[in-house]
Amino acid sequence: MDSGASEGTATRSDEAVQIAAALDDARITEHASTATVQGTRNGIALHVEWRRRSQISVWKVTSTGTWPRLLADVRRRAIGEGGAVASGAIAQLLTGDEAFDHAWLIEGAPRTRALLVFDEAVRRAIGAARDMSIHIEDGNVLAGVNGRHFNATDVLLGIDAVVAVRLRLDALAASSSATSSDDEAELAEIASLRATQDKLWARASVPARIGLVIGAALITVVLLSAVFYGCGIDTLFGK
Repeated sequence: MDSGASEGTATRSDEAVQIAAALDDARITEHASTATVQGTRNGIALHVEWRRRSQISVWKVTSTGTWPRLLADVRRRAIGEGGAVASGAIAQLLTGDEAFDHAWLIEGAPRTRALLVFDEAVRRAIGAARDMSIHIEDGNVLAGVNGRHFNATDVLLGIDAVVAVRLRLDALAASSSATSSDDEAELAEIASLRATQDKLWARASVPARIGLVIGAALITVVLLSAVFYGCGIDTLFGK
């Protein structure tokens, strides 16, 4: 591993060094609250980025390749989502691995191809993470977490997951089992999944719906207060 030259700061953080050590030909760039590491693993190019703020922490690992058409999302199952899954508002794709399917939600289209992607090795890499979401689309694989504190180990598990997905996708791209001559059917299936994912309220868990209602109520109160006090001030100065 060649850690390259650090940019932005003279001293590399322990976190950046630990992440860079997991990659070949790694290059570190650090600033006050953000950092990136670029390198390769098993010949797969990876871009790792993270940001720490007082309230929000973000990390993501991205990689780009070429493979058959696929839209897929993976994330840990949230409390209260059972109803949305049962109603079909969340189009869960079952892998047959009961432990994985209980802890994680997969949505993918075309479904047959998506099932080929999430084999045992990929499920094992994803399942090792305490929290993570993965998005696959248009030749891109992105794993990350937005809005919670993390450590270097979380990012390293994200790297493992992206590499596992990329290796599987690359293997499928070279396999006739992943190809299809029915482009219109594939496009229709992907469009149907997008339409399902756009229905925010129907897909929200019970806690999330409560949060949406409270948030809407607070916004309404603020707007009504602004109108009320604004009218009062106008009346006062109009006298």
